[in-house]
Amino acid sequence: MKKFLFTVVLVAASAAFAQDSGASQTGTKTKTIADQAEYNAYISATGIQDACQRAAALESFVQSYPNTVVKEGALEASMSSYQQCGNAGKVGEVAKKVLDANPNNVLALVVTAYTLDSTAKDAQGLAQASDYARKGLVALPGRQKPDGLADAEFQKQQQQFTALLNGIVGHAALANKDFAGAQKPLRDAVKIDPTNINNVFYLAQADLYAKPPTDEAQLEGLWYIARVIDASPNFKQAVDAGKYYYKKFHGSEEGWDQLLAQAKNEPLPPADLATKVTKYTPPTPEQQIQDWLAKTKPEEMDWGQWIFILTNGTQEQKDTVWNAIKDKPLKFLGKVQASDKDSVTMSVTEDGIQANVPEVKITMINPMKVPPPAGSENFQVQAVPKTFTLQPFMANLEEGQPIGPSIQLTGGGKATPKAKAKATTKAKAKTKRK
Repeated sequence: MKKFLFTVVLVAASAAFAQDSGASQTGTKTKTIADQAEYNAYISATGIQDACQRAAALESFVQSYPNTVVKEGALEASMSSYQQCGNAGKVGEVAKKVLDANPNNVLALVVTAYTLDSTAKDAQGLAQASDYARKGLVALPGRQKPDGLADAEFQKQQQQFTALLNGIVGHAALANKDFAGAQKPLRDAVKIDPTNINNVFYLAQADLYAKPPTDEAQLEGLWYIARVIDASPNFKQAVDAGKYYYKKFHGSEEGWDQLLAQAKNEPLPPADLATKVTKYTPPTPEQQIQDWLAKTKPEEMDWGQWIFILTNGTQEQKDTVWNAIKDKPLKFLGKVQASDKDSVTMSVTEDGIQANVPEVKITMINPMKVPPPAGSENFQVQAVPKTFTLQPFMANLEEGQPIGPSIQLTGGGKATPKAKAKATTKAKAKTKRK
């Protein structure tokens, strides 16, 4: 981007420079220097071959003749010459002088916005760059073509400025996590210059991180992240993000390599991208439950699956699961939400544990000497399901008996023969409700 900026600024300033250096005491140009001494000083400054010396001479000329009619053009030429000799600090300094002379000077707005964007250390710095870039976009349509610059070259320059300024606006919005606000300016920038990998990556992030996500933005973001990976195969952040969001959208990594291969040769997303990267549609609860039942016996499932089926399944599915576990001794563990000597209320799924939502209530077969305190994790128990209620879900179990280390926690004694009976299943701890 630095090389690009150097080129467009130099070309633009050189055109203005050529126009103003032709002004004379009796010339017909709009900008005519009437004073001979002023004219001679200007011609002398513009005629210096060394870029650094020419830049300083033009700046000195404006200081000597602050009201000169060629002030804006001379400062533009000075700014360009400083850039040509690699003095970035003076480029920015002179750009501010140009804006003092004309706040709508496109060239100075571009230089200032770019300088702030490339040196910003935080979102505030990028916001300042964005302010100048927005002013530049407003002023750009009214910019006059410099004399001596071909129409085609001028239009190309206008497009380049548009891409650069939109990229800066989008970058600032992205840094502020305004993903939706970043999408349009970045999209406009990338359409003009799809080879600018920085803007391509920014647009991919704005598309993929937006909330709520839209299918259009997700597809566009996947395409552009693939373009970034093609340009930088070892860019781990892009590779990880690409695979993550592709799998999240498509449901698997199938087709990911094909997307990378296609994006390699096409800079912009194809119109039929949605037919190539289809969106994953999750199964309905009934379909998901049917799949579980086809693969796993109900008594071998866990509390997360049981609760999901009992709250979301068809009546037939509910009956199948409940009949498989009702009146059967189960061994499981969970987090205590409340207790007294005769009962314990627990969370037994990951979701329930994280949210502290009670999901099962166990009536103990014998009073506990020391009820487990609320918040106790990994409390182990054996109990027999008897009933359940919905909204909210609560399974009611009886014949409860602490087992394992929980016997010591509650001060319990030996388990009764009935409690020692072999369980037909063992529910897994901390299972996630699916």
